[in-house]
Amino acid sequence: MIATLKRIRVKILNKIREGKQQFGFLQRKYITPKIPENEDGKVYVNLGCGVNTSEEFINVDTRGFPHTHYIHEVEDLSMFEDGSVDLLYASHLLEHVDRSKVPTVLKEWKRVLKSGGVLRFGVPDFDGLVEVYNANKKNIESIMAPLMGGEGKYDDHHTAWNFAYAEKLLKEAGYSVVRTWDPEKVEHHDFSDKTMRKIEVGERKISISLNVEAVK
Repeated sequence: MIATLKRIRVKILNKIREGKQQFGFLQRKYITPKIPENEDGKVYVNLGCGVNTSEEFINVDTRGFPHTHYIHEVEDLSMFEDGSVDLLYASHLLEHVDRSKVPTVLKEWKRVLKSGGVLRFGVPDFDGLVEVYNANKKNIESIMAPLMGGEGKYDDHHTAWNFAYAEKLLKEAGYSVVRTWDPEKVEHHDFSDKTMRKIEVGERKISISLNVEAVK
């Protein structure tokens, strides 16, 4: 009886969330959110923002959430002028870009950054996933979803990443400094997203997000 009530409760909550989301999409068709004006005068952009963002960001997504300022593909940032952005953020987005397009996309993102501006992103960490795989006695199903993604244009993964590969691509695209970052320590990250994701294997918690910053 209790288990049945719990399942009913979960279904009701899911329906409520779906309803709120659909209302939000409908709302965005008629109301465009105001571009934020931050007290420090800086411009922060969240690419592929989804539901995870904060008020200081200009949000770009192909989906029309109520907080999406630009409903647009993230490969083309023509809505932003050259050298106009201080921080460009992308959480688990680059792995969805076609492999052949990644170098061009990184250059386009660098174009909109100010001198000294930062590209901050997270992608699935192949090295972390291998660690999870080995800890699970080489059970491929233990890493299938985070490695391959789902199905469809914005769900499947086209690239595998480790720091060496990320550094190579970023340096080739013209970024000057490449380093890792910690979502629990950096500024402008007061929300939870996939950059904080860990997989538990026994008593261990293994991070499966490679979090990289690159400076223009």
